[in-house]
Amino acid sequence: MASFNPSSNPASSNSATPNPFANRRRSTRVWHEAALVVRIPMPDGRIIEQEGRTFAVNVHGGLLRLSVDVEAGLTFEVMNPATQMVCGCRVVRAERAPEGYLKVGFAFDRPSPHFWDVAHPPDDWGIKRS
Repeated sequence: MASFNPSSNPASSNSATPNPFANRRRSTRVWHEAALVVRIPMPDGRIIEQEGRTFAVNVHGGLLRLSVDVEAGLTFEVMNPATQMVCGCRVVRAERAPEGYLKVGFAFDRPSPHFWDVAHPPDDWGIKRS
Protein backbone atom coordinates (compact mmCIF):
# COMPACT_ATOMS: atom_id res chain seq x y z
CA MET A 1 0.00 0.00 0.00
CA ALA A 2 1.43 3.38 -1.01
CA SER A 3 1.73 6.01 1.66
CA PHE A 4 0.31 9.49 1.24
CA ASN A 5 2.94 12.11 0.51
CA PRO A 6 1.55 15.67 0.88
CA SER A 7 4.27 17.10 -1.34
CA SER A 8 3.00 14.98 -4.25
CA ASN A 9 -0.55 16.35 -3.90
CA PRO A 10 -0.99 19.16 -6.48
CA ALA A 11 -3.67 20.83 -4.36
CA SER A 12 -1.49 20.89 -1.24
CA SER A 13 -0.42 24.32 -0.02
CA ASN A 14 2.72 22.74 1.47
CA SER A 15 4.03 21.68 -1.92
CA ALA A 16 7.35 23.14 -3.05
CA THR A 17 6.15 23.01 -6.67
CA PRO A 18 3.72 25.56 -8.12
CA ASN A 19 0.10 24.76 -7.32
CA PRO A 20 -1.80 24.27 -10.63
CA PHE A 21 -5.13 24.81 -8.80
CA ALA A 22 -4.19 28.14 -7.20
CA ASN A 23 -5.56 30.32 -10.03
CA ARG A 24 -8.31 28.03 -11.30
CA ARG A 25 -11.65 29.79 -11.60
CA ARG A 26 -14.62 28.55 -9.65
CA SER A 27 -16.77 28.83 -12.80
CA THR A 28 -16.13 29.43 -16.48
CA ARG A 29 -15.81 33.06 -17.51
CA VAL A 30 -17.64 34.16 -20.65
CA TRP A 31 -17.15 37.36 -22.61
CA HIS A 32 -20.45 39.14 -22.12
CA GLU A 33 -21.19 42.84 -22.36
CA ALA A 34 -24.10 43.89 -20.19
CA ALA A 35 -25.28 47.22 -18.82
CA LEU A 36 -25.60 47.21 -15.04
CA VAL A 37 -26.81 49.76 -12.52
CA VAL A 38 -24.13 50.06 -9.86
CA ARG A 39 -24.96 51.48 -6.40
CA ILE A 40 -21.85 52.47 -4.44
CA PRO A 41 -22.13 53.67 -0.82
CA MET A 42 -19.86 56.62 -0.05
CA PRO A 43 -18.23 57.35 3.32
CA ASP A 44 -20.46 60.44 3.80
CA GLY A 45 -23.63 58.27 3.54
CA ARG A 46 -24.52 59.18 -0.05
CA ILE A 47 -25.08 56.43 -2.59
CA ILE A 48 -23.63 56.97 -6.04
CA GLU A 49 -25.65 55.26 -8.75
CA GLN A 50 -24.18 54.93 -12.20
CA GLU A 51 -24.25 52.65 -15.22
CA GLY A 52 -21.41 50.21 -15.62
CA ARG A 53 -20.69 47.75 -18.42
CA THR A 54 -19.26 44.29 -18.13
CA PHE A 55 -16.49 42.74 -20.20
CA ALA A 56 -16.66 39.21 -18.83
CA VAL A 57 -18.84 37.42 -16.30
CA ASN A 58 -19.20 34.15 -14.44
CA VAL A 59 -21.33 32.66 -11.67
CA HIS A 60 -19.17 34.34 -9.02
CA GLY A 61 -18.88 37.89 -10.43
CA GLY A 62 -17.26 39.61 -13.34
CA LEU A 63 -15.12 42.37 -14.79
CA LEU A 64 -16.80 45.76 -14.98
CA ARG A 65 -16.00 49.15 -16.54
CA LEU A 66 -16.73 52.10 -14.21
CA SER A 67 -16.02 55.83 -14.24
CA VAL A 68 -15.97 56.25 -10.43
CA ASP A 69 -12.90 55.32 -8.37
CA VAL A 70 -13.27 52.31 -6.08
CA GLU A 71 -10.77 50.27 -4.10
CA ALA A 72 -10.41 46.58 -3.33
CA GLY A 73 -12.64 45.51 -0.46
CA LEU A 74 -15.42 48.05 -1.09
CA THR A 75 -18.91 46.49 -0.99
CA PHE A 76 -21.62 47.64 -3.39
CA GLU A 77 -24.75 46.44 -5.23
CA VAL A 78 -25.33 45.72 -8.89
CA MET A 79 -28.68 45.46 -10.64
CA ASN A 80 -29.06 43.81 -14.03
CA PRO A 81 -31.91 45.55 -15.91
CA ALA A 82 -32.25 42.51 -18.22
CA THR A 83 -33.04 40.12 -15.33
CA GLN A 84 -34.19 42.68 -12.72
CA MET A 85 -31.94 40.90 -10.18
CA VAL A 86 -29.92 42.75 -7.54
CA CYS A 87 -26.78 41.27 -5.97
CA GLY A 88 -24.41 42.44 -3.30
CA CYS A 89 -20.74 42.22 -4.19
CA ARG A 90 -17.27 43.45 -3.33
CA VAL A 91 -14.38 44.85 -5.31
CA VAL A 92 -11.64 42.25 -5.72
CA ARG A 93 -9.32 44.48 -7.74
CA ALA A 94 -9.43 47.79 -9.60
CA GLU A 95 -7.02 49.19 -12.15
CA ARG A 96 -7.03 52.23 -14.41
CA ALA A 97 -7.23 51.44 -18.12
CA PRO A 98 -5.20 53.54 -20.59
CA GLU A 99 -8.52 54.93 -21.89
CA GLY A 100 -9.25 56.43 -18.45
CA TYR A 101 -12.01 54.22 -17.08
CA LEU A 102 -11.56 51.85 -14.16
CA LYS A 103 -11.55 48.07 -14.75
CA VAL A 104 -13.12 46.51 -11.67
CA GLY A 105 -13.02 42.82 -10.85
CA PHE A 106 -15.89 42.03 -8.49
CA ALA A 107 -17.23 39.00 -6.63
CA PHE A 108 -20.86 38.36 -5.72
CA ASP A 109 -21.76 37.74 -2.07
CA ARG A 110 -22.97 34.31 -3.23
CA PRO A 111 -22.93 32.44 -6.56
CA SER A 112 -25.58 33.88 -8.89
CA PRO A 113 -25.81 31.97 -12.19
CA HIS A 114 -29.20 33.47 -13.11
CA PHE A 115 -28.04 37.09 -12.63
CA TRP A 116 -26.64 37.21 -16.16
CA ASP A 117 -28.82 37.02 -19.27
CA VAL A 118 -26.47 34.63 -21.10
CA ALA A 119 -28.06 32.67 -23.95
CA HIS A 120 -25.75 29.63 -23.69
CA PRO A 121 -24.21 29.44 -20.21
CA PRO A 122 -21.36 26.98 -19.64
CA ASP A 123 -22.22 23.63 -18.06
CA ASP A 124 -20.42 24.47 -14.82
CA TRP A 125 -22.86 27.34 -14.18
CA GLY A 126 -25.44 24.74 -13.10
CA ILE A 127 -28.31 26.15 -15.17
CA LYS A 128 -30.64 23.47 -16.48
CA ARG A 129 -31.32 23.66 -20.18
CA SER A 130 -34.70 22.81 -21.62
